[in-house]
Order: sequence, then structure tokens, then C-alpha cells
Amino acid sequence: MENYLAELEQLLHQLHHSDKEEAMNFYREYVMDADLVTYEQCISG
Repeated sequence: MENYLAELEQLLHQLHHSDKEEAMNFYREYVMDADLVTYEQCISG
């Protein structure tokens, strides 16, 4: 999961800091609520 979030953060680098933080907080909460543990779980559709 941490690898997924780190990769996502890199992809969002062009956003303003506050927008990037808001997006990262959303996806952290989503990943935790969905009990996604591995990178593969995070990227599977």
C-alpha cells in the first residue's frame, strides 16, 4: 500500500500543495477503508 501511495504522490507533483494533500488524504482513507494492503490490491480493478 505504501508503494502505491508513494507512486501516486509522485504523479500528483504538478498540483498545488494543498490540492495534492487533499487528494492524498482522500486516497489514504480510501485504501484504509477498503482494507487494501498490497500494491497489487490497490491497482486491481
